[in-house]
Amino acid sequence: MPTYRLWQQDGQDQLVQATRVVSDGTYVYFEKQVGQQWQDVLTVPTEQVERVQRRVNEPSGWRWILARPLRVNPPHRHG
Repeated sequence: MPTYRLWQQDGQDQLVQATRVVSDGTYVYFEKQVGQQWQDVLTVPTEQVERVQRRVNEPSGWRWILARPLRVNPPHRHG
């Protein structure tokens, strides 16, 4: 499962394992796929998110790249 690094506006960062990252404009959802369904791993208000990075494996080793949440329209849930 991919690993993401969430940097928040308050300076905190945390690692999150999720299959994908999506946003409805109000929240950013880190989700994992369970069968045919998507299940929340972590939900964060968009205004608290500074940036999200995804860890990728390259020949020279692990590296972090900027990840942009997929946009979900219409919003798929309410927080």
